[in-house]
Amino acid sequence: MGIFGIGYPEAYGGTPGDIFYKIAASEEILRSGSGGFAASLGSLDIAIPPILNLGTEDQKQKYVKPVLAGEKIAALGITEPGGGSDVANIQFERLTLAVMANMTAQMALEEAMTYAGEREAFGKSIKGFQVTRHKLVDMATLVEVSREFTYRVAARIDAGQDQTREVSMAKNFACSVSDKVTYDAVQIFGGYGFMRGYLVERLYRDNRILSIGGGTTEVMKEIISKLML
Repeated sequence: MGIFGIGYPEAYGGTPGDIFYKIAASEEILRSGSGGFAASLGSLDIAIPPILNLGTEDQKQKYVKPVLAGEKIAALGITEPGGGSDVANIQFERLTLAVMANMTAQMALEEAMTYAGEREAFGKSIKGFQVTRHKLVDMATLVEVSREFTYRVAARIDAGQDQTREVSMAKNFACSVSDKVTYDAVQIFGGYGFMRGYLVERLYRDNRILSIGGGTTEVMKEIISKLML
């Protein structure tokens, strides 16, 4: 379907596009409800950029093209030991995790809003209770603010600006928002929120890895502190 090639040069089988093209694709893939599935499809975004930036033409033809076509390839090392982090696309990886966190929170919010309109208690839907409505408002506000900040950082990365500090902030904030929103969504569902077959149960579980992958919350804070103090 060409998903692997989004944002990469056409010469190697890709489909050129700006960073928001990739973000849109990532968000739609997350609609599958499986964070693990989405992460597996995006893992090539860590491996491909160093080859494109530092590899020979032969390496690009041998390794980049097959990957963008969805083929399996052998492992390739193009840096000295210990130098991988210097060429890996760390900023984009952390941006992607922020996008995943925002989308996880968005889906949890949507599920909670739908359920609140359907579930009845004491003779009326639970969205008829102020405490539920206000909880949903807080959830929606957090999601909106986090998404807007993430998109702003994405635009700067796309413009070639170093956003190491800002993308670390975006990842931490998006993950904290997703923690809160998935938690509150399960709370609105009550006991059903822990039952398999309900999307919020899956979102609640999948969410936990987001503040660990690509650098833990604590690592992000250390990076931010070194760049601001």
